[in-house]
Amino acid sequence: MALELIKKLQPHRTVHLRGFDGRGAAAALHGASDTGFTVSGYFVTPSDFCVLMLWDRDNKYEHYHFKYLPDDDFTNMVLEFDLEVTNLQPIDDPLFEWIPWRSLSYVKSDGTSGTIPLWDHATKQDGTFGVASRIFTLNGTPVAFDRVTLWYGNLAFDKIVSDSPETASQVVDEIRDQITDTNWPAVGMPYALMASSSGADLTIKAARYGKVDTSGTTVTWRSGEKFTGVAAGAGIRINGVNYTVSTVDSQTQITLNEHCWHPNGREVSR
Repeated sequence: MALELIKKLQPHRTVHLRGFDGRGAAAALHGASDTGFTVSGYFVTPSDFCVLMLWDRDNKYEHYHFKYLPDDDFTNMVLEFDLEVTNLQPIDDPLFEWIPWRSLSYVKSDGTSGTIPLWDHATKQDGTFGVASRIFTLNGTPVAFDRVTLWYGNLAFDKIVSDSPETASQVVDEIRDQITDTNWPAVGMPYALMASSSGADLTIKAARYGKVDTSGTTVTWRSGEKFTGVAAGAGIRINGVNYTVSTVDSQTQITLNEHCWHPNGREVSR
């Protein structure tokens, strides 16, 4: 029988699924080759999951005559891979991580453990990131003391119509401004909102937020969400002013279109 050299992190030799229990969901690892693999499962609730093991120092499955030695030296090795997720919790989701579904978990030889956020080290290869959005329309003619309230979580964007004549467009514009002027880092919601209006229609889009530093047209990430999912031509709001992204230079740096740079930018929503 010919001998085969097994390499660490080799998809069709060392990758496997860890067993599941009452908190897991049935899944299968298939199509494994020297360059990749696929994991498929039936996931319905947040308690449904599978655990993909890229490397286990201790080979618990094969005969001791054939299994690899427990070598945990990863010196000068770099793990790099393409990830495609379909109909699953995406790794860019800022919601609380009830299991490390957007992270790479590890256990060191000394017993210490931790997680590495995948999104912070990711680069978009293909496709686009869809933005959740909704259009709300204010019907009818407002009269004095009518009240319009739009709730987002525990935040209320509220407008009471004054006794002076106000149009539906004016009411919508005021709610738009309340949303736009919200200090999202202080509020601490998983997603920020960006709002625009046209007549009686109010368009709301999900957004991310954080803090940046600016120098000329260069914007540098300081804290919060990085620029991983931002694309050239996307809108960005800095210190209450709307801009357009010219280029995405890295996960932590973007360049704005020159005509819309504002020298005092600090807080950002995108």
